[in-house]
Order: sequence, then structure tokens, then C-alpha cells
Amino acid sequence: MKKFIAVLVALVAAALPLTACGSSDGYKDGSYRAEGAAADEHGWKEYLVVTVEGGAITAVEFDYVNADGAKKSEDEDYKTTMLQYGGTTYPAEFCQLLEDSYIAKQKGADVDTVAGATVSTDHLKKLAAELEKSMAKGKKDIVVVDTTK
Repeated sequence: MKKFIAVLVALVAAALPLTACGSSDGYKDGSYRAEGAAADEHGWKEYLVVTVEGGAITAVEFDYVNADGAKKSEDEDYKTTMLQYGGTTYPAEFCQLLEDSYIAKQKGADVDTVAGATVSTDHLKKLAAELEKSMAKGKKDIVVVDTTK
């Protein structure tokens, strides 16, 4: 009987650190938003919305918005201009690639850089780095980030 109790205590003691790590490393469930501090020279301001369920990132929206509320990813003139001047990607495409990478990697710093959208990749990573601090604490205030630094 003493052996059984000793083994049981050892198993419980071994399992406690594992359960504590799992709960403190995940994000708190909810919806979180980060945005750039100011619009760029073309009038676009980046934003990131992340949904967390079960401690994991399940949905991501990354885009840019102008003063009229239009999204860069939906601006066909912007896409045409980018491609005419030698661009290899455009907002609707690279935003989707960045969103998918963030969901797959679960950490902004690990998001794959999209060729032709290095600045946008940088913006997402900067927004994510600050937003993840709020996600870990369950803090739902909008996070404003100076992405120019």
C-alpha cells in the first residue's frame, strides 16, 4: 500500500508542472485588436484582429484601412498599380498569406515573410508582438503600435 501511495504521489507531482505550463503559455480566449499609430504617406493604416479559442489563435484579419474605411485588400486600383510597376504580390494575396501563416505558427515572430510584402510582414509582426502581450493576459483594449520603429 505504501508503494502504491508513493507511486501515486510521484505521478501527481510529475503531472502538476505540465498542466501549469499548458495553461500559462496559451492565450486567453476572445477577440483582440491592434492598429498602427498613424496612417502612412498614402493614407493607409494597418490593423490586426486576432480571435483566440481554446488558448489558440483560430482566426486572423490583417489589412490596412484608409480614412474612408476602405480596405487596401479590396482596392482593385491599388492592386493594378502594384502589378503594373513590377510588384510580385498585392494586398488581398499577401494579407491572406500572412493571416494563414500566423494561424499556423501561433506566434507573430514566427510568421513567414512574404516576398514583395516585406514591409507589411514587418507591420504584422510588430502589431502581433504587442497584441500577444494582451492576449496572454486577456486584456481586450485596442493596442496602438508605432510600426515605424
